[in-house]
Amino acid sequence: MEYDVGAVIDALLLCVKAGDAVVVLAGPMVNRTCTAVVRALSAAAVPGQASVGLVYLVPGHGEAARRALVRQRDLVDVAIPVGSAAWVEAIVGEALVPVLGQSGRRRHVYVDEDADLALALAVVADVVTMDPGGDGPDVVLVHRAVAPRIVPAVANMLLEKTLPFTADAGASKLLASLQLASGLATGGGTGAVHLALVEGVDAAAAAIAEHGSGYSDAILTNDRAVAARFAALVDSACVYLNASPRFTDGGQFGMGAQVTVSTGRLHARGPLGIDELTTCKYVVTGKGQVLG
Repeated sequence: MEYDVGAVIDALLLCVKAGDAVVVLAGPMVNRTCTAVVRALSAAAVPGQASVGLVYLVPGHGEAARRALVRQRDLVDVAIPVGSAAWVEAIVGEALVPVLGQSGRRRHVYVDEDADLALALAVVADVVTMDPGGDGPDVVLVHRAVAPRIVPAVANMLLEKTLPFTADAGASKLLASLQLASGLATGGGTGAVHLALVEGVDAAAAAIAEHGSGYSDAILTNDRAVAARFAALVDSACVYLNASPRFTDGGQFGMGAQVTVSTGRLHARGPLGIDELTTCKYVVTGKGQVLG
């Protein structure tokens, strides 16, 4: 990423470890680092052996080079953009080759009527205070039946951490009646989290389908049937049952490191590691068998 050198290095090293030939187009903030890494990898390559893939760094980082690279269908097998949502969307819009990547990181956490309050607060705090989303506020959906208990507790937690938030009409009315609306972002401002009330798991899944990024979404509930329904209805790369959606990462998934998180539906989905960078071919041995 342009704002995360570690992510770029992880992606580059995993691609090389998979034996892939890699063409790197680095943003201005990571260009010098990528140059040094590419030089080191090139120096470590053994002539005549494919255990270390070929690595080439495109000079500069202009838009013209990016457009040209992702349109080379005869030379490029797949583009893996690592960066901001705007960067990924630009590549998806221009590419003539397959693209594996994430176009957004907005997460939803649905607090069901049968959720544990302490668990809900811990998960919401983990998401919005430790790793705020970069594509607008993360969303906390609260079952209307437990909103009087959950929404004020979440709002108080956000106020204690001086994090502004937004709320839908139902949550705003509830907070105003309890005089807890001082943390609401006003004047068109945005917050770290958006609070909204829903009627149940089906309504939560519908809201995620309409506004989610397909990245990571979670449900907090002690009802196994509701959890199973949420998992079946929510079509995201990673769905969490009673856990923080911050675990969506190749390193956390035991892949050693991470290339990106694919929110598409072809070939690979979710965190991409070395296995997802490897394709296969079928070698069929016969003794003259024919199909006819």
